[in-house]
Amino acid sequence: MEFSFERQGDRLQLHLSGRLTFADAPRFPKVLDGLGDGLSACEVDLGRLDAIDSTGLSLFVHIYDLARAKSFAFSLRNARGSVRDALLRAGFDELVPVA
Repeated sequence: MEFSFERQGDRLQLHLSGRLTFADAPRFPKVLDGLGDGLSACEVDLGRLDAIDSTGLSLFVHIYDLARAKSFAFSLRNARGSVRDALLRAGFDELVPVA
């Protein structure tokens, strides 16, 4: 997994690419640390994410919990193929906008 942040005022875009799997779990704290205070929204761009497993999905649960605790909006964008299928099977569309 590769990730980068793009901040515009109080809005943050997190870009993920490659594969988001169990092997990436040790990097999740670095991603979460990038979601600092003062956000009104965090949009996760999945357009370059090729694959995800259940551990990868757990990153979005952590972001969701953080968004609720810090009162910022959270959405998942540009999911496609097997990544989109995994998000829908796991019911993420019932928690956050998945586009």
